[in-house]
Amino acid sequence: MFNFNKNGMGVLTPVPRFFFFCIVSLLSTFFTYNWIGIIVSGSFIFIIYLAGKIYNKLGLITSTVAGILSFFGNIFIHHSGEIVFSFGPLILTSGGLETGSILGLRLFFMILFAVAYISVTPLEDLFDTFKSLYLPLKGQIYLMIVLRYIDLLNKEFTTIKQSMSIRGINWDGSVLEKIKGLKLIPVPIIFRLIGHIQQQTLAVDNLGGISNKKINIEEKSNVNFEISKASVTYNLSKNINPNEIILDKIDLKLNKGERAILIGLNGSGKTSTLILARGLISTSVGQYTGDVNIFGNNIKSLDLYSLAELSRIVFPSAAHGLVGIRVIDELNLSLHRSRAPKNTYDKIIHKTLLKVGLNNSFLNRKTLSLSGGQQQRVALASALIANPRMLFFDEVSGQLDPIGKEEIFKSIENIEKSQSILVSEANFNPYNFDKIFLVKDKKITEVFKTNDNFLEILKESGRRIPILLELSFLLKDSKIINNFSYAKEQVIKNKNNFNLIKLLSPEKYPINTKKNKILDITNLSFSYDKKIEVLKDINLSFYENEITSILGANGSGKSTLSLVLCNVLKATKGYVNLRDKYKIGYIFQEPSYQILCTKVKDELAFGPKQLKLNKIKIEEIVKRECKRFNLNPEDNPINLSSEDMRKLTIGSILAIDSDIIIFDEPTNTLDENEINNLFEIIKKLKESGKTIILISHDVYLSWKYAERIIVMKDGKIEIDGQTNQIMEKEELLRSCNITVPEIAKIYNKLLSFSH
Repeated sequence: MFNFNKNGMGVLTPVPRFFFFCIVSLLSTFFTYNWIGIIVSGSFIFIIYLAGKIYNKLGLITSTVAGILSFFGNIFIHHSGEIVFSFGPLILTSGGLETGSILGLRLFFMILFAVAYISVTPLEDLFDTFKSLYLPLKGQIYLMIVLRYIDLLNKEFTTIKQSMSIRGINWDGSVLEKIKGLKLIPVPIIFRLIGHIQQQTLAVDNLGGISNKKINIEEKSNVNFEISKASVTYNLSKNINPNEIILDKIDLKLNKGERAILIGLNGSGKTSTLILARGLISTSVGQYTGDVNIFGNNIKSLDLYSLAELSRIVFPSAAHGLVGIRVIDELNLSLHRSRAPKNTYDKIIHKTLLKVGLNNSFLNRKTLSLSGGQQQRVALASALIANPRMLFFDEVSGQLDPIGKEEIFKSIENIEKSQSILVSEANFNPYNFDKIFLVKDKKITEVFKTNDNFLEILKESGRRIPILLELSFLLKDSKIINNFSYAKEQVIKNKNNFNLIKLLSPEKYPINTKKNKILDITNLSFSYDKKIEVLKDINLSFYENEITSILGANGSGKSTLSLVLCNVLKATKGYVNLRDKYKIGYIFQEPSYQILCTKVKDELAFGPKQLKLNKIKIEEIVKRECKRFNLNPEDNPINLSSEDMRKLTIGSILAIDSDIIIFDEPTNTLDENEINNLFEIIKKLKESGKTIILISHDVYLSWKYAERIIVMKDGKIEIDGQTNQIMEKEELLRSCNITVPEIAKIYNKLLSFSH
């Protein structure tokens, strides 16, 4: 009942605290119509508020404003006693003043008491309170969704403020500056919440919806899964334009236990295929014709609960694919829709968390407080824990650190042989799958490994080719594919092969002899809650016209460091010194987080407007960036492809003439062709004198393009040096959850042999 480690109402556990709040609120409503009641209840409430030791500035302002408005709203309504003042229809009496004062103070203390309760009651406590009051499962899911939306709203508000801050809004400035920023927030937050509604609908349906009913499924066929003559559109109307057809009369078949992979360019329809296969198109986001069958049962005849028992999908953005407020809520909800007995839940949860590189210490953490990679691990655990007969994975490794990728791939490879898998995943080697399906021009075609053009098909589909596979085709030696040691031997034998050297070599830049320091960090530390340090005593320098990559495990502090460098987050200790008149731009991991306007031209003009540039100069900047990235100024950013949205975010940072540009996981959601295009842009930015900082989990790209690598571990700088030298420290890197790419190992071997 008591928790003496907390303050104020927090000393009570969630359920007693809730009843205490309700009882005191009712008493303060019934017994505060006179001065004695106001003084007694007000003093009691104020003591509780102060005891909480969380002095919410916004809560105090809200309470005060509400009290003042109530005072002025009541003094002219209640007429008793002597007339103090009159002006036309307005009559102020002594009784009206007294009543207005009492009611104003009453409302002030009631809101202050609510603030005191909310300040010590996180959303998960509120959920636990209602759950312990035997709220039905359907009610629990609804409450979970509502509370998670509140959490999402808070996170989105914070992200929008950060995006605005990077482009010129001064949230630490005057009240007028803050009002200026707040006026701009509604449009982006509405657009984001609309997107969240659709994504959360998919997430809830993926977990089985809100129903407890299910249909017993009879296995009518030996074919595990089959799509037949299916066409898909996201238009929900009856009249469909041919251009709105995403997939057109596709066929796909999987037998029991088969592993299959989808390949294809971004926007080709891979995600749509997976959502259709999971049975979520018609229930959540669109409509389709044709048939989708599981064990001979048409999914149109199955309810969401039954489908969730049969199959699960893991979405690329875990933040949108999760439903639970905490990790334990997500996993329990997933288990509830599985065939597992309740008395085995704890054991299954522990075992599954270990599979995805987590442990029981994560169970009570809020899902939205986790890093992107940690959220993705939870999403994978949520799918694996249900033990469905079919699993669908949609680009699940993009936000994972290298060791995390290894752990997840191992977990997927170790899935029971009786379960079928269909994945769209850039980091998997298609050669290791039973079937390969190419999604192109709204159609699906099976690709066979014996095809003479197999490598070219993979490249054209936007995939990064595993180096051993590429070497085997280049050197015409199939033994190389699965034998790394043999591959190194063959590379040494063919060390004079020009095409081989070109394939294996990282990007070469002119040597920077000046080394002009542009940014200096001294003894920097940062904490979100003033208790646990996320960044610890960091000392770093960055130099003009240099490409630096910052690597590290999920949650190591890379993104936090970036936001501190941009002055979006304020360092708890230490200093960040930027050369005079130089600016830092930050490009978010999720491009949509950065979007603030409904037109491309307005998005590009946002920063220059905050810098108070004249209209002609702003128009010139918009035209320049639209031309540079081939963007239509009238387009709505929300309708852009992932590649074009990424270009727009880069353009919006270049529009404010940033000297240092920080890219946070810039290749997320991009295929290999788009990644190559992006790095052509980054190389041109370097040529124009910009300093580039890459926050990345893609060690290959860091090796290929970065001149310098910094590795973070647990909020500290663990390694810092030139790229080639860092890549030789394989054991040290692995201790930081970083694996050296095979191509870097082969290149180092080639270098050592040459020397």
